[in-house]
Amino acid sequence: MPLQISGAILTRDNERTIARAVRSLLPFISELIIVDDGSTDNTLSIIRELYPEVKVLTRKLDQFHAQRNFALERVAAEWVVMIDSDEEITTPLADAIQRELARPRRDLYRCYRLNEALGRSTKVVLDRPILFRKHLRFSGALHETIELHNPGFLPAELLHHSWVDVADWIDDINQYSTYQAKKWLIEERNYNTFQLALIALGMPLYHFCKLFFGQRRYRNGFFAGLVYPLAQAAEWWFVILKYYEYRYLQHAEKPADIRREKPKF
Repeated sequence: MPLQISGAILTRDNERTIARAVRSLLPFISELIIVDDGSTDNTLSIIRELYPEVKVLTRKLDQFHAQRNFALERVAAEWVVMIDSDEEITTPLADAIQRELARPRRDLYRCYRLNEALGRSTKVVLDRPILFRKHLRFSGALHETIELHNPGFLPAELLHHSWVDVADWIDDINQYSTYQAKKWLIEERNYNTFQLALIALGMPLYHFCKLFFGQRRYRNGFFAGLVYPLAQAAEWWFVILKYYEYRYLQHAEKPADIRREKPKF
């Protein structure tokens, strides 16, 4: 009897990419769990057409790790493959998953991710697990992962269909910076002007170096290799400006929550 594997997808209004995500799981999963943050487009109808037996769970997004753990509490199989709605399991990755589960040696596995940006693709190591046992739990409000020593690795790629165009990317930067600024307020981080100045200097530089050198995006040419990392790093200036606005300017509405769809980066 083949080993059962639960597939899980987090989504909200991703009708552009959800079909590819679902189809990529179909060859090897025994059930499909969807955790939806209130989609209003055709996302859920597309899923139900592709997989009529799908279990759709609706949960308002508060923290990303909680959204993933909510799914894990409801899966049936011992092993879980969890992706976002703008990601796609490649055939080599699906084959690697099934080969590894024939004789599993670890409790969780990471893989490569192929990020698309400005017509170029960059291969990086996925910072969260792609395959893991259902008793494990995620932590981390934004860049959530499972902390476990000695994880396994599958030498194949997960595709990341991040955004349609630059306008879509800018919208994602806007949403991400809003989320992060409100998260600081909810965590009661009382940054003063000097601390914000240090963050404004340090965080963009760190993220630029991470992308440009760490992910070797310099190989992608002027726009995708240099301009993209610079713009991505500049997100942190918007985080700081929004934090300042929410905390110090009287006209700014103080946030009660930080609901939004997960950033696509």
